[in-house]
Amino acid sequence: MLIQNYLIDDRRGGLMPGILLALLIVFSPVVDARQKGKGMPLIVAGTVKTAAIIEEIPLSGTVSSPRLANISGEVSGLIKQVLVDVGSRVNSGDTLATLSTDLKELDLQAARATTARAGEELADARRRLTDARQLAQKQTISDSELQSLEAEVRIADASVQRYRAEQALQEARLQRHDIKAPFAGLISKKYVTEGEWVQPGAHIAQLVATDDLRIDFQVPQHVYPRINESSEIHIYFDAFPDHRLQADIETLVPFSDDSARTMLIRTSLKEHDITVVPGMSASATLRITKNTNGTVVPRDAILRYPDGRITAWIIDTKDDQATVTERHVKTGLTFNGQVEILDGLQPGERVVVQGNESLKNNQPVKISTNR
Repeated sequence: MLIQNYLIDDRRGGLMPGILLALLIVFSPVVDARQKGKGMPLIVAGTVKTAAIIEEIPLSGTVSSPRLANISGEVSGLIKQVLVDVGSRVNSGDTLATLSTDLKELDLQAARATTARAGEELADARRRLTDARQLAQKQTISDSELQSLEAEVRIADASVQRYRAEQALQEARLQRHDIKAPFAGLISKKYVTEGEWVQPGAHIAQLVATDDLRIDFQVPQHVYPRINESSEIHIYFDAFPDHRLQADIETLVPFSDDSARTMLIRTSLKEHDITVVPGMSASATLRITKNTNGTVVPRDAILRYPDGRITAWIIDTKDDQATVTERHVKTGLTFNGQVEILDGLQPGERVVVQGNESLKNNQPVKISTNR
């Protein structure tokens, strides 16, 4: 009726003003709907949940080798050649260095000659004993002479055994002039060079095994009793900051460092595609699951203030309109992007996880559907 009256009263002005008014009346609900929410903060919502509580403990450790040896020579001698250097990789049985063998070869030749002479003396004593036994049958030699010849054979035989043993000893010493690697690994130190005289037991080189490496960590003694089969440990290396590696806890060493009040955890890496060497520093996060569940929220929902206040913004929805209210909370452990709530929130409540930096109590907000 209003539109008709306007058209009648405004015939001289044409129909255009009436049409415009009609369009405004028809589409005003659409415009209102589009403007509804305009100026409201846009937030992202999260939910308070119940979950297993995990304590995360930061650790520092070092990559260590299962075998490390200072390789030594068993005999004295002059270093003739060193076949490795620091950084050399060797296999088990590879020669690391050789000693001059000139003098030992002469000793071996002398031992062989002495053994041969003793063998000849034994053969002569046996021949004379055989002749004496034939004469004894004819009773032309006394029993005492026969016993003396038998004793000479025994003495000559013992001499041969002794000289053979000395010859074998010289041969073994000569073989030990080649100093070999007892296992595969990496030469980490070299102690000698050509021309040096070394005594038995002197260090030639240090050999470190590079297979089956483990990472040792010191953990606080109050944590040690709570580590079990379900505990996890994730390792990071400064040299590879983009890699997070999972490891197995192999050994728990129940020995406390009196000065640091710590105990040893020995771990081994699972499959990985990075090169780790002994001595490399490592960081880790030890994850220990508690026996009971607790209340958790996304970490971004928690606001911490310089005065010590810790709060979260709660979302209340009524008549399709969401408002927010700030609430003080008490927090516990932080893990996996979650924060344990000890007091202030209940499972099922919704909280603001993004856009909570400048909200006001009872302020209407618009909840984003994209996250």
